[in-house]
Amino acid sequence: MIRSRGTHPGRRDSGPVGGPRSVLGFVVALCLAAALSGCGDGRVRSPATTSVAGKAHAVRSRACERNPLAGVHGPDRLQVLSPCAAFEGTVNQAPVKNPDGDVSFEASPDPGYRSMLNAHNRSEGGLHIEIVPRDQPGCTPGQPVHFGDIPNLGICSGRDVAAPALGAHVRIIGPWVLDRNNNWYEIHPAWSIKPTRRHS
Repeated sequence: MIRSRGTHPGRRDSGPVGGPRSVLGFVVALCLAAALSGCGDGRVRSPATTSVAGKAHAVRSRACERNPLAGVHGPDRLQVLSPCAAFEGTVNQAPVKNPDGDVSFEASPDPGYRSMLNAHNRSEGGLHIEIVPRDQPGCTPGQPVHFGDIPNLGICSGRDVAAPALGAHVRIIGPWVLDRNNNWYEIHPAWSIKPTRRHS
């Protein structure tokens, strides 16, 4: 939630109507309203904007799961915007293994997918992507997954989703979510990552 500070809609200005103070107050109120409307460079866009973007990139695929957050460590921090979405772009950060076992990287979007990023994503270089342990190569399909001392990471899916190479152009399918802790958008978990041709 964005809270406005220093505005009191019910308070009357003691100065004359139309005077310099009232004009200044109107300008300040107008600027504040524009800033809070979701336009510009706010980190998280308005619900209407994210809904449009989510519908535009929603897909039906065999890769989609009924539970979009299956195998996610700490799922409460994620808000699902689209339970199954597609994204295309170029890997611009080498994948790294995180303490919770997830493999993460950033991907810069193709022109048709820029609406899936917010200002924080853009400052970090792209959409944040995470592959959870249950979908990574190496686990035994149908068996419980844990990483280090972290239990309950779901049941191995057998997807064998491998991290792409730096510079690879890929199509990614998975839930499009808002990470509330970082205020950026993600595909998390990534259920499918496939190489694809760049569109001319």
